Amino acid sequence: MNGLRYFASIGSNFTRINVKIFDKKNYFLIKFTNSNRFLSSTRTNCDKNLQTIKNPEKSAPPPKKELSPIRKLLYVKDYLDFFIFIFLATGIYIGYKNSKLRQDHEKKFNIEWLNIPFTKHKIFTCNNFYLPEFVAKSLEKFKQFQVRQDDIWIVSFPKSGTTWVQELVYLIENECDFKKATQDSIENRSPFFDYPSPGLKHIENIKTKRIIKTHLPYCFLPDEVEKKAKVIYIVRNPKDVTVSYYHFTNLSTQAQFTGNFYDFTKLFIEGKVPYGPWWSHVNDYLAKKDVHLINYEDLHTRPFEVIKELSKYLGKNLSDDQIKSIIDWCSFDNMKKNPAVNYEWYKELGLYKKNGHFFRKGKIGDWLNHFAVDDSQKIDDIVEKKLQKKLDFNYGICNEDLNKIYSLKST
Repeated sequence: MNGLRYFASIGSNFTRINVKIFDKKNYFLIKFTNSNRFLSSTRTNCDKNLQTIKNPEKSAPPPKKELSPIRKLLYVKDYLDFFIFIFLATGIYIGYKNSKLRQDHEKKFNIEWLNIPFTKHKIFTCNNFYLPEFVAKSLEKFKQFQVRQDDIWIVSFPKSGTTWVQELVYLIENECDFKKATQDSIENRSPFFDYPSPGLKHIENIKTKRIIKTHLPYCFLPDEVEKKAKVIYIVRNPKDVTVSYYHFTNLSTQAQFTGNFYDFTKLFIEGKVPYGPWWSHVNDYLAKKDVHLINYEDLHTRPFEVIKELSKYLGKNLSDDQIKSIIDWCSFDNMKKNPAVNYEWYKELGLYKKNGHFFRKGKIGDWLNHFAVDDSQKIDDIVEKKLQKKLDFNYGICNEDLNKIYSLKST
């Protein structure tokens, strides 16, 4: 038997009542001692209450209701739906923000996107130049880049001998340390300013003297380049540039030009290739008085004099033996075999096709194996009429023989 006291309300008064509970087999008998009244209840209805009365300090919590497998899956689905919604909403917001920033950027620089025939990658126009997609978002960063007093900038229109001159300059600056030149790739020793890799941050963090490569027209370079840095510009005869550029667009998995050579030549003549027009690019640099000009063909025919003049421009006084050793090191055959400069690692990165090479021929006059007579004459007209400074290019054929070819075509 169990007993307890509790207060009962009778009308507006409270009365203490003693209660005794008799635990019978099928029912409870509850006696109110103050009133001689009994209250009975079946065990079924009062079982839970009895447990509480018997053990008022150790009352057991109600058993948890087990969720069915379907209900569990529905809860998991609700959680997943919530996180997917948050993810999509965040992506939409970031996409909108980036799109808005891109639109403002393109409006600021007057960027116009174009569909160039046979060209899979995007090209845009800015300041009357045709530029590749990967430089579009960095135009403002290019202008704001901090130039150092001892920077060396090596510039050219694509496929004009840039890598060749990069290696020459590196060896001149490092006192012909050939061992050091093999310890790192040319793209780390002389990084590509325009390209996303290794990137502007990498160039900014270089502690030693920087040798920077770029194909950008002069108007897109940082404002302080002209005042602070040394600028070297390489120019090559445009017919051989066209041939080399065409083969490069077939080697590169990013460029992927789908037309034939004559399609590419037509675009070159119209100025609609990346970094074109060629003549505007050349004019942009030749108009600057402090730019050191190197003729690609001269590097082939009189390398000693060209390297000596270059070393003097860089403030270095190389001996004749040092110049000769640089000429040997930088010969076309040696450059093609040199794993630090031949860009064979781009094949492993998937940037170049497996069946081609960055260094192809490196000759003067290879255009004679490719060009149609009409296209050759059109480029002659460009050189004569659109270049602001007269340049006598070595085309690998004398003018007399070239005129004979032209005369045969007209008969």
